[in-house]
Amino acid sequence: MEITKSWPKLFNIIIVRLMKHATNFAKTHVYPLIELTIPLILTGLIQSFCYLLINIFLARLGQDIYAAGAIVTWMEATLIVILFGTLGSISVLVAHKHGAKNEMAIAAICRDGLLLSLILGVLLFYFYRHLASLLYLLGQNPAIIQYADQFLKALSWSLLPNFIVIVFLEIAVGMSDSRLVLVLNLVLAVFNTFFSYIFIFGKLGMPALGIAGAGWGIAVAQSVACVMFALYMLTHRRYKKYLKNMMGNATKSFLWEIIKIGLPQGLMYSIEVGFFFAVALCMGAIDTSVLAANQTVMQYLGIFGSISFAIAQAITVRMGFLIGSKAFDDAKKVVYVGMIFAALIASIGAVSYFLKPLFFIFIIFNKKIASDEMIHYAVIFLLLCGVFQILEAVRIALFGSLRALKDTRYSMLTSIICFWCIALPVGYWFAHYTYLGVYGFWLAMSVGAIINIILLSFKLKSKMQLIL
Repeated sequence: MEITKSWPKLFNIIIVRLMKHATNFAKTHVYPLIELTIPLILTGLIQSFCYLLINIFLARLGQDIYAAGAIVTWMEATLIVILFGTLGSISVLVAHKHGAKNEMAIAAICRDGLLLSLILGVLLFYFYRHLASLLYLLGQNPAIIQYADQFLKALSWSLLPNFIVIVFLEIAVGMSDSRLVLVLNLVLAVFNTFFSYIFIFGKLGMPALGIAGAGWGIAVAQSVACVMFALYMLTHRRYKKYLKNMMGNATKSFLWEIIKIGLPQGLMYSIEVGFFFAVALCMGAIDTSVLAANQTVMQYLGIFGSISFAIAQAITVRMGFLIGSKAFDDAKKVVYVGMIFAALIASIGAVSYFLKPLFFIFIIFNKKIASDEMIHYAVIFLLLCGVFQILEAVRIALFGSLRALKDTRYSMLTSIICFWCIALPVGYWFAHYTYLGVYGFWLAMSVGAIINIILLSFKLKSKMQLIL
C-alpha cells in the first residue's frame, strides 16, 4: 500500500527532473544555436526570394529568355561559389579568434579578406566578358546564348562590390552578429529587386533592357550596398577598431589560411552547383520544356538550400566559438541539434510540395505561358525534390560541422565522388536507358546524397573523437 502511494510522488519527481534537464539543455545548446540561426535563415530566404523575383521577371519575357536566365544562373553559380566558399572561411577564422578574444588576429583576417576580394573581383571581371562563348561548346541553342551573353556582360560589373560585401558579411557572421547580417541582406535584396525591375521593364524613365537589365540591376544594387556597408563598418564601434587598424597590424598574414580552408569549401560548392548545371545542360539538350520545369523546381530547392546553408553556417560559427573557448563537449552537441533542426525545416517544404504542387509552379510561371508538358514535368520534379532536400539538409549540416573543425578537403572529395562519379552517370543512364526518363536524374541525386551523408558521418565521428 505504501509503495502504491509513493508512485505518484516518484513519477512527479522524475517528470520535474526531466523537464529541468530539458530546459537546461535547451538554454545551453538549443537556444544559442537557434538565436544565431534564425537571422541567417531569414537572410537566406531574403536572398533566395530576391533571385526568385528576378527569375519571375524574366519568365514574363518568354520561355527562351527564362531558359537563358537559368543557364546563366547555373553557369555563374558554378564559378562564383568557388570564390564565395573561399571567402566564407573568413567567418570560421573570425569565430575561432573571437572565442579566443584575439582582436589583433581578427583585424589581420579583415585585411587579408579584403585584399583577396580585390584580386578575385578584377580577375573575374575579364573572364565574365567572354564566358558565353563556352555555351557554344556545350551545344546550347544560339538564341539562348545571345540572351545569356547580354546577361553575363552586365553582371560582370557586380563582381568586385559583391565580393567586398561578402567579406563584410562574413566578418559579422564570425562575430555572431547575425542580426546585422539580416539587416544588410534585407537592404541588398530590396536594392537588387528594385533596380532589376526598373532596368528589365524600363520603369521610372529607364530604357527596357530585358535580360541585360537583370545584370545591370544587380550591378547597381551591389555597388550602392558596398558603399553603404563600408561606411557602416568604418563608423560602428564594434567593427571600426578592426578595419581602421588592419593596415598597421603587425600580426601574421592569414591570406594563405583563408585560401587553404576556404578553397576546398568553395570547390565543394562549385562541384555541387556544377553538378546541377550539368544536369540542367542534359535536360536542356533533351527539351526546352524539361529545362524550364527543372529550373522552376530548382528555385525552391535553392530557397530551402539557403535555409540549410544558413543552419550549417550557424553550426560552424557556434562550434568554432565553443572550440575556441575549449568547450569541446558542448561543441559536439551543437552538431546533433543542428542536424535535427535542418531536417525538420526541409520536411515542412517537402510536405508542402506534396499537398500543393501546382500552387508552387504557378507562382513562377503564368498559366498562359507554361505548356502542359512543362507543368507535367515540373509536378513530378517537385515531388522528387522534396525527398532530396531533406537529405541535403542533413548532409549540409554535417558539412558545416566539419568546416568548424577546419576540415573542408574531405567534404570536397566526397562531393566529387557522390555527385559527379555516382549521381551524374547513374542519372544519365536512368534518363536515356530506362523507363524512368528525366526523372532518373532526381532519383540519382538522392542516392548520391545518402552515400555522402554516410561518408561525412564517419569522418565527423573520427574528428570529434580526436578533440574530446
